[in-house]
Amino acid sequence: MNRPQFWQKLYRDLLNQHPQQRSRVLNDLAHLSIDDAASDLLRLTFLSEFFNSDQYIQKAGERILNSNGLSIDCLSSHVALNCIKALRLGDRKSFIDSIKNAQLPQIIHKLNDAALLKIQRAMKPQVSGMLRRVAIVCSYFGNTFHSPSVLANNYAHTLCSLGIEVNMYSCQELSPYRMRNYHGAGREVKLPKIDTASWSQLLPKTCSIVIANEVTTMLARWDAVLQRITQFNPDLILGIGPYSPLVSALYAVRPTVVLPTNTVSFLGHADVWLKGQDAPTSDDEVSWQGQFALPLTYVHPYRILRPKKHKELSKEQLGLDVKAIALITVGFRLENEIDGQWASKMMDFLSTHPNVVWVLIGSNLPKALNEAPPKSVVNLGPRDDVTEVLSLCDVYVNPPRMGGGFSVLEAMALGLPVLAYSNTDGGEKTGPYSIGNHQTYFQNLAALVTNASARQKLGSFLQVRFTKYYDMDQSGPSLLRACHLAVEHARERFTNAFLL
Repeated sequence: MNRPQFWQKLYRDLLNQHPQQRSRVLNDLAHLSIDDAASDLLRLTFLSEFFNSDQYIQKAGERILNSNGLSIDCLSSHVALNCIKALRLGDRKSFIDSIKNAQLPQIIHKLNDAALLKIQRAMKPQVSGMLRRVAIVCSYFGNTFHSPSVLANNYAHTLCSLGIEVNMYSCQELSPYRMRNYHGAGREVKLPKIDTASWSQLLPKTCSIVIANEVTTMLARWDAVLQRITQFNPDLILGIGPYSPLVSALYAVRPTVVLPTNTVSFLGHADVWLKGQDAPTSDDEVSWQGQFALPLTYVHPYRILRPKKHKELSKEQLGLDVKAIALITVGFRLENEIDGQWASKMMDFLSTHPNVVWVLIGSNLPKALNEAPPKSVVNLGPRDDVTEVLSLCDVYVNPPRMGGGFSVLEAMALGLPVLAYSNTDGGEKTGPYSIGNHQTYFQNLAALVTNASARQKLGSFLQVRFTKYYDMDQSGPSLLRACHLAVEHARERFTNAFLL
């Protein structure tokens, strides 16, 4: 039972068993006691798939915390899988509850300690009087459609425009080696792979990027990337992503600014958190119940550069009826995010509005839409001309998901009306125009598809909001203040640590 292949084969076999037989086997496994921690994790994650129950994920997290012999890759896999799973949930509270249930703050703390041992051997605490070099360290760096990677590139350009030398690094911590070997049903995170040829045309000319080899262990990745960061000798670390044990460990030796990619605080240590407009601010929420150092919160909502069209595109080229009202949704996780009651309501809406077509960009067609009315859904998959496609559409519809804030901002910048739910990344961006329930959402959608004036009015309001709060063209002075704030904060804590 200590081999993942055993559990993964059993998982496939049980899917084809008669329900009564399957129920008896699952009941026996639920009451089984296994001493070996690695084997028991396979059992618990196996059961979590069949029962779709948070209790087994919680037990898996607790087993990790109470065991000392598990590998760093095992811990990293549990964190990555459950972080991505939480992003599929409908709102911020559900996301936070899921993160806590899986014991991720405590497990990430253990990973931070492991990374810190590497840091302490390679670098000494240092605060420079001048901000000359910044290392941007990402949880994961993917292709040019991957929003956090685009965000990192935007910040690299902004820092370079301020005369600061920038290099970018990633240990690909959201994609641990052989992740499926640590899960009883063989689950793994599938993220967009880096496209070095495309990025070479988009990164600042003076910026180099170091990406760890994904077929090595996390410890080996930390070693390799840390060696390159040490050579660069940055004056400040800018961490981008939901968590990064490497960033959190670098906090021990350099001023650290963090920019989580969702409207919750960074799962790790930092001097300054670049907070959005509507993110939580209580000490418990920001420090994840005291697991991490409490950062200074600095309101800095700027996220994207105003998108520009690079070519002409027509509805005919996309196979769209030129007279149809085009809705659009963008995201590389749509096949997992569009489901349940909201998907059913969208299908009902399309059935009663035959002049409406729904365009999807970024992933495979969600299974929930397999029975959509003919020609009502056009799935374009991943594309590199999202701006051009958005410009052809009439309304951006954001599902009830934690993510989506980046594509919402692109739509807002282009003057599209956007519908997004409250207490989500997208809803934070639309602010007072976010929506609290399905009934209001679909009432508003019906009003927009039947009234061009209403579409123009909401689109104009949101475009003004984008310019005021989110356009990175005006973010430089604010970002520089945040960096200097982090430097002073780090100077104080390093001095205090020396005096102790």
